[in-house]
Amino acid sequence: MCRPVFSDEGAGEAAASDDSTVALTWVIGATSGGPVGKALLPAYLACFDLEPVRRALPAAAARRIDDPNVTERERAAVRRLLERERR
Repeated sequence: MCRPVFSDEGAGEAAASDDSTVALTWVIGATSGGPVGKALLPAYLACFDLEPVRRALPAAAARRIDDPNVTERERAAVRRLLERERR
């Protein structure tokens, strides 16, 4: 059974996954999660209907790009992910 939970540090508690949370997790896992994040991401994403999650990707990508803790390399990776998923 898939019941992923994403911990949002800003909220201070675990929140049930919704499309925007799943999209942000996708962005972080694919661009900042290293080999482990990339390895676990397919199983995580398999738990969701990806059509609405893909619609949430631009906002998730913008949030990640705007994060002052994200490196320029990670920002470039976020932009590449967004371009790949727009196709």
